[in-house]
Amino acid sequence: MNIGDRWRVTVALWLIVLPCVGFADELSDLQRKAENGEVAAQHSLGFKYLTGEGVPQDYKQAVTWYRLAAEQGFARVQYNLGIMYSNGRGVPQDDKQAAEWFRLASEQGNESAIREIKKSRYQIFLPELETARQVARLEEERKRAELKDVQRRERLESKDRRAPIID
Repeated sequence: MNIGDRWRVTVALWLIVLPCVGFADELSDLQRKAENGEVAAQHSLGFKYLTGEGVPQDYKQAVTWYRLAAEQGFARVQYNLGIMYSNGRGVPQDDKQAAEWFRLASEQGNESAIREIKKSRYQIFLPELETARQVARLEEERKRAELKDVQRRERLESKDRRAPIID
């Protein structure tokens, strides 16, 4: 190999290696943001693991990051997580879990989730999910009523009738 060939090989290697160094910094920055709870970073990192873009494809890691973003109310990720459960990618296949994530996303107007939740295989779970939501709502109302009762008692005990009651 002559000097010209060595030079071309060296330049070619640098053209390959330099972008990778920048990508590693970008990936570690994305990881840091995701770990700090940034929903967009969690979504992006989940997508990278789902597709294998710049990282080894890992459906379990994709589900981990998607779940963190979905729990913060990101409708698109809630839909994506529903698809993961529906297809059994990174998690055991579970139509009930899929229906729950589709329901959450559809409540925010995600059109894809609305189409999915209308499929017959998810319809059987909707009454059960609605019952669970009603129970949670009743529990929240009970807690609010208890708080109001405690506030009333405290106000009467302190004889300060000007203290507001939080509704």
